[in-house]
Amino acid sequence: MKGSVRAATASSPPSGAAPSPPPQDLDAAAALCRSLLAELRVLVVLDNVATVSQVRPLLPGSASSRIVVVSRSRLSGLAVCDGARRLIPGTLPEPEAVALLRTVTAGHRP
Repeated sequence: MKGSVRAATASSPPSGAAPSPPPQDLDAAAALCRSLLAELRVLVVLDNVATVSQVRPLLPGSASSRIVVVSRSRLSGLAVCDGARRLIPGTLPEPEAVALLRTVTAGHRP
């Protein structure tokens, strides 16, 4: 839960506004996050999500914003209840997979 509160309040205060301590309550923190982002076009990326309950408080409140959720779980509840679209990436062909691994591991070999 504390990680969700940090995520919900990670944005900066509006220009000219004095920063205030983030709410400790998850619902209040999520409401603050949605109100700060309501007038903006933003892309929120949530990586390594385990459960739908981690995502719902952070769903954008406006149609101009989008959210990308990356998870090893299906999170079917998001598609059924929240209108999410599931995209399942394909597997890279072997030559491309090897090239990607070489690129991301370059400089990390002993």
